[in-house]
Amino acid sequence: MFSIEDIKTAVKLLPFPEETKDSIIKNSEIISEFREFIAKKYTLTQKSADEKIQAEISLRTSNITELELVAQKAEEYAISENYENSSDIGSAIISLSESLSLLKS
Repeated sequence: MFSIEDIKTAVKLLPFPEETKDSIIKNSEIISEFREFIAKKYTLTQKSADEKIQAEISLRTSNITELELVAQKAEEYAISENYENSSDIGSAIISLSESLSLLKS
């Protein structure tokens, strides 16, 4: 499992625009904080928390490839878990996906 610090280090070394790197790091941190919240709430490892989040989102979506739907369902899941920053989760998923899509271009 990679830590957020590992991601930051790797992203900073890549030849991407600073704005893109900053977006990737910021949105990765938001998602990582939610994973940590779930891990603590249910006394899970980070990997198990990831699996729980993925399973919950999959249960809530019929087509996991629809970005807007995935973001919405992730936010709904965060709300159902009483996560304080639940409104940030959906936005982070969309922004991170957009930043990574720019890198393909």
